[in-house]
Amino acid sequence: MKKILFILFAFCLILLTSCSDGSMGGHPVGKMELSNKAVDFTFYYPDTWLTNMNEGMVCLYVANDDPSNVSVTTFGLGEDFSTLDEYISGLPESFTSQWNAVFGQTDFGTPEEITLGGVPAKKLTYEVTIGQIPYRYIQVFALKDSNVYTLTYAARTEVFDKHLKNVNGIIESFSFK
Repeated sequence: MKKILFILFAFCLILLTSCSDGSMGGHPVGKMELSNKAVDFTFYYPDTWLTNMNEGMVCLYVANDDPSNVSVTTFGLGEDFSTLDEYISGLPESFTSQWNAVFGQTDFGTPEEITLGGVPAKKLTYEVTIGQIPYRYIQVFALKDSNVYTLTYAARTEVFDKHLKNVNGIIESFSFK
């Protein structure tokens, strides 16, 4: 009996120490892996968030009563652009020009240099008011294999910081297949 208890205790100890990094079965506890055949990337997100996926876009919502969301889109770079900087702000057809045409002049600040899935990326953090509601955005742009990957976090300004840790976790866990 003592031998069986010792073996069970040893097994539990091994199990606990193997999960001490906050992971279970290869991914973080309380997280889900986002991946399917339609997308060529993967990342982890909170298991309480809601997902909506189609062939060109992935979207995660915090909850039915909190429309804060993270989305990932992929587009071909196209013939109008040759670099990520041009795609973001270099030409009239660029992201910032198109955004300003729809939402009015927005101060995007200076793009922060980061990586997304090991690929050099640019991160913009900015605010915009839509209707009467102020929103904050984070957008991360990465160029891989002539495709622009855009990860966007959008939230009302008053709840933006509440989800920031989870959003940073998504960005850090992002990888290309």
